Order: sequence, then C-alpha cells, then structure tokens
Amino acid sequence: MAEGKKPSKVDISLSHSGDANGIPIPFLGDAYERWIENLFKISEEISHFAQSRIQRDIASWRKLAMCRDPSEFINCERTMAEEAMSQFAEDVFKISQLIATVAGNAYSSPKNGKHVAS
Repeated sequence: MAEGKKPSKVDISLSHSGDANGIPIPFLGDAYERWIENLFKISEEISHFAQSRIQRDIASWRKLAMCRDPSEFINCERTMAEEAMSQFAEDVFKISQLIATVAGNAYSSPKNGKHVAS
C-alpha cells in the first residue's frame, strides 16, 4: 500500500486477518471494519463541531469589534456566551448519542448483511 493512501476495506481485512495466508477471518474482519467506520463517523462529527465553533467565534469577534460603548460590549458578550453554552450543550448531546449508537453497534452481530444492536 502506497504511503498517504487511505486503506481500503480490502486492505484492512487482509492486513489484519490474523491468518498467515492473508485470508480474512470473517468475524475479525467485520468487527474491525465496523470499528473503523464508527471511528470515522465520530471523527467527522467532532470535526464538524470544531469547524462550526471556529466560524461562530469569528462572527462573535466581529460583533464585539463593532460595539461602540462598554454596555453594548457587555450585552454582546453576554449574548454570545449564552449562545455558545446552548450550542455546546447541543453538540455534546449529539456526540454522546453518536457514541452510544456506535457502542451499541460495536457489539451487534451481522444478520443478513446488517448489524442488529443488542
């Protein structure tokens, strides 16, 4: 596999098969594949969370820069803090739900090509 290339599902199952001939062990290959997919889901959600946070912070700093007096600055800062706390709570809840779903799916067994949560 070339450096910098993202491993494919075939690469993953063959390189981690546990068999000297490179023949994948079905359970290990499937479990490992699900683990990688779930890891990517969580990583994507956290990346989205961080990107959104940066964009909101930039917008907030612009608003603060436009304040004309201390009372306006304080009101603007209070509003931004309230909005940030609300957004953090929503994001933490979404990430917690995703992790709980992933954890539930991690211990499911394949049934007709689909994973059934236990």
